[in-house]
Amino acid sequence: LIFSQVSGENRHMAYRKKVQGYSGEEKKMSEDIHMGLVAGTKTFAAYIKKKYMPENPNEEIPQQKKEKDDYYDIEFLFERASSLLGCDPEVFRAGRRITQVAKRNRDIMIYLLWKTGAFTNKEIAVYFGLGYSAVSRCVSNCNEMIKSDKAFKKGYNSVKSLIKM
Repeated sequence: LIFSQVSGENRHMAYRKKVQGYSGEEKKMSEDIHMGLVAGTKTFAAYIKKKYMPENPNEEIPQQKKEKDDYYDIEFLFERASSLLGCDPEVFRAGRRITQVAKRNRDIMIYLLWKTGAFTNKEIAVYFGLGYSAVSRCVSNCNEMIKSDKAFKKGYNSVKSLIKM
């Protein structure tokens, strides 16, 4: 009954376009690409990305967040953050016992890397000589510290602003 009101070769697609027009809904990439597969050249894939992906990815959408991977270099961010915090990154890798100041700096660096969304916990853990679950615990602790500790939040925000994340 509903499809009888639209014409064309593909009535389902014609109805879909009509509804999108009324609702103001944007076209979704999945309507043209099925099963997450793009067949074609790199130029075609770049065209598809440009056409459907927003220019400024939304941090809350994992598929868009992952597109920023090429932008971040873990080695650069690690070295830059350690120099801004005035700490020696080898201290984190050397042993299990570190001072409170070094732990605070390490936690800020871990949180910065995690917050980019471009690295897995395992990738971050390698740079600090930790396990990936320790990175997860550190991130949880940092979230709490940002809410409750003004000095920690200030340190995190100052490093974040200087790195341009």
